[in-house]
Amino acid sequence: MTAILRESRNLLFALGVILLLLGASVVVVPETRQLVVMREGAAVRVVNRFVPGAAPGSGGAGLLLHIPLVEQLVWAERGLQALTAQRQQVRTVDGQLLDLDIELRYRVYDPVRMATTQGSEDRLDSQLSAALPGLLAAELAKLDARQVMLPGAGGALGRVRAELDAKARESGAQVVDLRIARAGLSDQARQEVLTRMQEERERMVSGIEADGVREAQLITAAAQAEAARILGESAGRDPEFYRFYRAMRSYDTILADPEAKNRTTIVLGPGSGYLKYFRSE
Repeated sequence: MTAILRESRNLLFALGVILLLLGASVVVVPETRQLVVMREGAAVRVVNRFVPGAAPGSGGAGLLLHIPLVEQLVWAERGLQALTAQRQQVRTVDGQLLDLDIELRYRVYDPVRMATTQGSEDRLDSQLSAALPGLLAAELAKLDARQVMLPGAGGALGRVRAELDAKARESGAQVVDLRIARAGLSDQARQEVLTRMQEERERMVSGIEADGVREAQLITAAAQAEAARILGESAGRDPEFYRFYRAMRSYDTILADPEAKNRTTIVLGPGSGYLKYFRSE
């Protein structure tokens, strides 16, 4: 009885291992993806390869048997893939620092080359993302900010796409489109603009204040000149009244000023002409 149970357990274990291996050996290849089966670093077959103009369903998509652990599977999409590189900073020829979001579309047309050179589609994405900033800087740095905002950046994006496509083809991919999805001033550039605006406002305020001081000085000088002219004319017409006026101004300055009268001492004789207008005569 014990031997029968032991044999049953061994049989069930073996059956389980076989089922696990069989499950790991079967993979479903969808119509939207292509698959490269690798063995010891070399491609042994391609399933559902992208072929321009081929009829849907002609690539062999469906169930696939392969040898687990011995064979490795490398996947790639059959259709166009979108990749967004955000906040690419470019300094234009007029000194503007721009933040650009770049969208590109590519297709893996040679999955075997992609699998052998990159190993996965994620690594291909990383390679394209790493190559893009340098290409953008080299082309867009020749333009001013207004030209960058034009459709296609005045042809510069076409040149960037061509150079990036040349790099992608080394990995079995083709860059079919590249465009600016969003463009704006970087945080640093916005701070620089704000600083310039503040400095310009301060210069304007200083200029206005200086103009006001000059205008006030001109008005004061003109008023003083006019007052002197009027006093001069009055002195010529009525010298006695002019002397009276001068004395009153002197009394006001010395005696009416609360600060001056407390620290001013005047010693005059009774016959002093300065006190003439204090006497009743």
